[in-house]
Amino acid sequence: LPLVALAVLLLAVTTLLPSWLLTLLAVSLAKGMVALGLLLLMRAGLVPFGHAMYYCLGGYAAGLGALWLGVREALLLLLLAAAVAGAVAYAVGFLIRRYRGIFFAMLSMAFSMILYGVLLKSQSLGSSDGFSIARPTILSFAVTGSGAVRAIYAMTVVVTLLAAWGVSRYLRTSMGNIGPAIRQNEVRVGYLGYEPNRLIHREYTASGALAGVAGALVALFIGQVDPGMGFWMTSGEFVFIA
Repeated sequence: LPLVALAVLLLAVTTLLPSWLLTLLAVSLAKGMVALGLLLLMRAGLVPFGHAMYYCLGGYAAGLGALWLGVREALLLLLLAAAVAGAVAYAVGFLIRRYRGIFFAMLSMAFSMILYGVLLKSQSLGSSDGFSIARPTILSFAVTGSGAVRAIYAMTVVVTLLAAWGVSRYLRTSMGNIGPAIRQNEVRVGYLGYEPNRLIHREYTASGALAGVAGALVALFIGQVDPGMGFWMTSGEFVFIA
């Protein structure tokens, strides 16, 4: 109910607020979605400093989906971003789930900086300048100008609060309650019949997918992607928010 009330409030002010404030709210909501994913891992005592990688992957996946694949529908671009970021997080998870503490944090940051370096050297992707993204269609309707800002803002509100609802539902399940137990005593969690590494892997993948969707939302809203989305300071900002 609080999430529904918040959604109604944020959507009701769409026509009342100026574009610059809608932009600030949309970016804040999207970054809040990344923080939701981080909180899943923080409950288990893990602090990743590399989620800017998935945020950046989501933005570039949406941009390249529109530029190379010709996909114009915003919801399809969000699904593409979630799939790309989630798949990379799943692959990286096989390695990173074995580490704890500062090793987990630094290894995740190392992967993020590898992506940042690759994008910085990629002339075909605009190097340090990145590239622009054309305004997408929303439910097959073309939107331009201030109407586009309001439409993408409304989509960001709905997607972010649906993600918040999904995370809150997950935290009420038995698996969602194991995170704090892992933080307190991982060995005892194993004795209870759960596998901590598998749970961490699952939550790491989910958090990567959430970060990818957030990056795509910001990229579509601003109309630009660049390697700075994957810099370590962006990861630090997400950790600070969480």
